[in-house]
Amino acid sequence: MRIVEVIKEGSTDVGSANKLRTFLSYQHCREALSLATGKTYLIMGSSKDIHKDAQKQTFQYVLGERTWIEYWPSGAECQLDEYGPTCMGMEEMVDQYTTFACQQ
Repeated sequence: MRIVEVIKEGSTDVGSANKLRTFLSYQHCREALSLATGKTYLIMGSSKDIHKDAQKQTFQYVLGERTWIEYWPSGAECQLDEYGPTCMGMEEMVDQYTTFACQQ
């Protein structure tokens, strides 16, 4: 998958925006994830689930029980009543993270 935007970058895979990364999941979870080609998703997880592939000099992300995945509607879908509240909530979350990061 291509990482479109990084909202909060950790120290493991720095500079990953617009780069291709491998995302792995347990075989028995793939159907439940129902990820679709051409769609965009918000994926939040732990740095413990990012592994360096030394041979390919890239990173692999494991989608597991510590991962939150949310469908991110397209700009056109955000104009629909069905997705409007979701889009507003996600935009607000991004604003909060970029403005305040993880301040305590």
